[in-house]
Amino acid sequence: MTTNTIGFPLMGFEITVNETAFTIFGLSVQWYGIILTVGIICGFIYFYRRTVKIDKIPENDILNIALFTIPIAIIGARFVYVITTLGNYDSFWDVINIRKGGIAVYGSIIFGILTMFVYCRIKKLPFLRILDAAAPAEMIGQIIGRWGNFMNGEAYGYSSNVENWPFRMTIVEKTYKDGVLTHTSNMITAHPTFLYESLWNLLGFILISIAYKHKKKDGQIVLQYLAWYGLGRGLIEFLRTDSLRGLFGEKLFVVIGLGSFVICSTLLVLLLKKAKKEENELKNYAKLYSAEEAENNTDNTGSDSNEDQTIEDVKEDGSDNDQDVSDGGTDNGECDDN
Repeated sequence: MTTNTIGFPLMGFEITVNETAFTIFGLSVQWYGIILTVGIICGFIYFYRRTVKIDKIPENDILNIALFTIPIAIIGARFVYVITTLGNYDSFWDVINIRKGGIAVYGSIIFGILTMFVYCRIKKLPFLRILDAAAPAEMIGQIIGRWGNFMNGEAYGYSSNVENWPFRMTIVEKTYKDGVLTHTSNMITAHPTFLYESLWNLLGFILISIAYKHKKKDGQIVLQYLAWYGLGRGLIEFLRTDSLRGLFGEKLFVVIGLGSFVICSTLLVLLLKKAKKEENELKNYAKLYSAEEAENNTDNTGSDSNEDQTIEDVKEDGSDNDQDVSDGGTDNGECDDN
């Protein structure tokens, strides 16, 4: 069993953690997998409540979406990680073994979105509305899941120039050599980048929860999430020592993160402008409709007044005729008496 000693000098805190939680039937169950599972469950609870209880999406469809999306997203996360670290595996079992970590968040995001898109198109469900609900759920999974990195003693940052940094941590240095992960005996001081990302997502979740109450259009929340996470991930990735590399040796998630921030921020601005335009058009239509209604009511009132006046005139004419008849009858009566 592998242990990691991790400390936070500012808090006077140090702990030695075992990567393995327990063993059952000879199979070791890692803390990483347990924490990741807890994050997925908590994210699903949020997603279910938002879609079924609030957005009134059919329950069976939401359960089916989760049933398809969660495993495919995990496969996607592992797939992206593996293709960027191909030299680290000796067998197929090494490729599919994620109990000790080795997944890429952006892989889960991309594969998850594609799975939801296909299902929503087939079932004719509101894709963007469901995606909006999935975004905060993903953040919950990330907030919790990053603590799996803590238990594994991984996803930390550079150790230079951090001696006076208030959030610095001490950890056993790990190195990769010839595709093999090695625990050294060196205790180093480093940036706790797993903690930075967990806290960044927590702040983002709070802000997005507030934004949800003022949502203008479907697709707004997922764009806010992708922009927020992209910015944070891109900046934090600069500090990491174990970043996945692209074709040209660049830090892959710096490029993807900052790129998604720029693209999604632009799309978000355009979406909100469109929503504002539609809102103004609706207000103008409402004003025009109200004016027409008022005019019609005025015309109807005028017609009623004319009708009432006509009735009064008829009544007056009738009274005059009756008076004439009465006068005529009186005159005739006087002639008869003569």
